[in-house]
Amino acid sequence: MEKYNTFLIVVMCIGGYLISEYLVKIGKINKAEHRKFWNMVLAISFLVSGVFGLVLAVLLDEEIVFGGYLQMLNLHVRLGIIMTTVGLIHLIWHLRYYFPKKIV
Repeated sequence: MEKYNTFLIVVMCIGGYLISEYLVKIGKINKAEHRKFWNMVLAISFLVSGVFGLVLAVLLDEEIVFGGYLQMLNLHVRLGIIMTTVGLIHLIWHLRYYFPKKIV
């Protein structure tokens, strides 16, 4: 069975986020571009992982076997790891909406 390289994917996502945050701080990109990029990563990873998950579920329900099953499963899981990592970053951005400023 193929490994998903979870730790590497998480480190790359967090590293990419920190680099883009640094680029905002030094003025190479603006905050809106930074957020738009990470929102797009979140949206694309959600949509592709979700569609692959739905297709895989239908294939399992209908007992349909095809050659690309394992590749689709691999992409589904890897994109799910990206989505979860970026989703947690996204949640941290928005914590101040849910808690008083005294706490966050």
